Amino acid sequence: MNQSGNRRLRVGLSIAVCLACLTILVTALGRFAWLVTPQSEAEIQVAAGFQASVTRALSQGKERNSPARVGSPKDSEDDHPANRVHSVREWPDNSRDFHQSPLLDEMVRDGTLPQVEDRLPKNPLVVVPPEQNGP
Repeated sequence: MNQSGNRRLRVGLSIAVCLACLTILVTALGRFAWLVTPQSEAEIQVAAGFQASVTRALSQGKERNSPARVGSPKDSEDDHPANRVHSVREWPDNSRDFHQSPLLDEMVRDGTLPQVEDRLPKNPLVVVPPEQNGP
């Protein structure tokens, strides 16, 4: 009983110490954030000017580092990978010949799996990725 009570006391004390340390850390970080925040009108103007100069420098850097565009701007915007999305379309009428994996042929012969034509819908929807590799 003494060892069990001793162990509970140590666990409780460890949790209390951890909570106290976290409280001290949060308080210290909050006070630090308060100290570095501009308080007077002059400090706020300096901070706003600094933010404007950083924003201006970043926008100039983006303009200098942007790739050259070929063709009209409309073509280049449509060709950007971020503008491409998946599209859904109907299965073409001219190629409705489906094949199954040779691994499934034995199951079809046994009758545990229906023919491939019976397993597929009559008019399947096809999802075409923007950068399709293959048919």
